[in-house]
Amino acid sequence: MAVPTELEHLQFAELMLMLPANWPLRGTAPQSSSNFWPIEWLQRLAVFPHAYKSWLGVNHTVPNGDPPLPLAPGTEFASFILAPPLTEPKGFDACVMPGDKPVWFLTLILLYREELWFKLERGADALSTLLVAAGVTGLVQPGRRNVAIA
Repeated sequence: MAVPTELEHLQFAELMLMLPANWPLRGTAPQSSSNFWPIEWLQRLAVFPHAYKSWLGVNHTVPNGDPPLPLAPGTEFASFILAPPLTEPKGFDACVMPGDKPVWFLTLILLYREELWFKLERGADALSTLLVAAGVTGLVQPGRRNVAIA
């Protein structure tokens, strides 16, 4: 990725998200599946840094447009925030590739529009506190509670 010079150690990253075990993907052509949208977004975000000569890192948010629109029909999620791995074993945050190049793992957490606005107004730490308190992880949880609405 095209990271700032002082962050060259973050140049390589892998994105991940988790789908529930019962998420209906098997035997379905991606083009025709209304359940394939998390995979499509994972693919879009993986290409984003290359297409825009940019980078993605912890606490970066990526909205679906301006203003943010739902990521897919049937969901109100409209954005992502990137976080270090939340549920994986300690030490899973990076691996070292040949040539001593670290590759960082980043978890995609789906956000509602209000959660994105909350992060932009109050900061990533404030949003993280709410997400952690609500048990939000990288697992796609359709219909989970919106932590920015009291």
